[in-house]
Amino acid sequence: LEMKKRYMKTFSYNAIPTIRFINKAFYPIRQPLIANAFFIFGINLIPGSLGFIFWCITTRLYPASQIGLASAIISSIILVSSIAGLGTNIGLIRFLPESKNQVGLLNSIFTFNFITSIFFSISFLLSIDFFAPELKSIQENFLLCSFFIIFVEVATLGTNVRDTFVASRKGHFALTYTLISNLSRLPLIFLTVNLGVSGIIGITTFAFFIALLICLALFVPKVVKDYRFFLTLDFRPIRNLIPYSIGNYLAGLLTQLNQTVIPILVLILLGPEANAYTYIALMISGFLTSPGIALATSAFAEGSNDPKKIKSTLLKATSIGMMVTIPVSFLAGINANLLLSFFGQTYIEAKNLLIYLAIASPFVVLMQLYFTYLRLYKFTRKLLVISGLISFITLLSFSFLVRRFGILGIGISFILSYSVGSALLLCDLIFEFRQNPGRFCP
Repeated sequence: LEMKKRYMKTFSYNAIPTIRFINKAFYPIRQPLIANAFFIFGINLIPGSLGFIFWCITTRLYPASQIGLASAIISSIILVSSIAGLGTNIGLIRFLPESKNQVGLLNSIFTFNFITSIFFSISFLLSIDFFAPELKSIQENFLLCSFFIIFVEVATLGTNVRDTFVASRKGHFALTYTLISNLSRLPLIFLTVNLGVSGIIGITTFAFFIALLICLALFVPKVVKDYRFFLTLDFRPIRNLIPYSIGNYLAGLLTQLNQTVIPILVLILLGPEANAYTYIALMISGFLTSPGIALATSAFAEGSNDPKKIKSTLLKATSIGMMVTIPVSFLAGINANLLLSFFGQTYIEAKNLLIYLAIASPFVVLMQLYFTYLRLYKFTRKLLVISGLISFITLLSFSFLVRRFGILGIGISFILSYSVGSALLLCDLIFEFRQNPGRFCP
């Protein structure tokens, strides 16, 4: 008994401090904001990393003209999908945790977006002569046209499924969805070379469809009790969600215009090869801003679940986001040649564009965090005005700069618009502090 007491005393003084040290070391990672942001970052990192590999392969199997056309089609699909979603994924993050009928809410949203996806995808295809005549080849190819409609459906529903996991603080399931959808298309790319552009779009559609089925069948029931998918359209569970979603949808659509419309404009004004270079540079810059955007999304989920900690959550997210984005962007800028050479020597043409986009990246992250602040405090009108102003300045300045600087005009326009947005952010925070200092002071 005496020996046992001595052993326990030794254990209590030696082993327990070690365990406490380990727990203290890993405590920041286990915080909900950081843990959820880690998985959300993976959601952005995996498409960037696997997309990097995917386009490295395709740029060696397909000519640049086909890569440019395929990237423009994918950008169009992302644009139409974001329109068809009507911001319901943001509404899910805000309203799902407090809903008493989560099954009815989810299935009503899925059915609603199923209908809107069909409507907007067909409308885009019918009006393609007006919006983007360079994409008329979609209309002339039945297989490509079918892939377009299905891809819009799958991408819209997949976004809602992914953000269902984010709203429930189950970011690892959202990460799994992203992993399946991006990884499963890699081995198929070698089998569809003869199909040209249809092959690139087809295998991407198939990969996202498989990911959606797996998540609906296996993972959503683990997040929402007694869930099973069925089509229903009951407006009672979503009557509060829809108005909130519409405002955030318009703001999100305005924000995404820079990423989705510019590749189409480059295709029209400069041709498919220039669009291929632009698409790759934008993809890399998207990877640079991924950690900060992940923190902004996680802060939105945390703030929605615990409104009392909005201030501290946003401050923590902003400080960490800037500490990560600034050095990563700097490294990408000085190593632009190396990054672009992975896609082929011709893609080094986008070196200066990538450097300018790297300079703009911290401003992009800062504005995403500011948009999170506006969403949490429900400043929807202000969110619409500022996001619209940024997109307007970007597209307007690009339309003038592209004639003189080519694709480099994209980088200049990004720096210009997001610098203006950051200045507005500072002015707005100063004004809000004077009006309501309690929001910023403990």
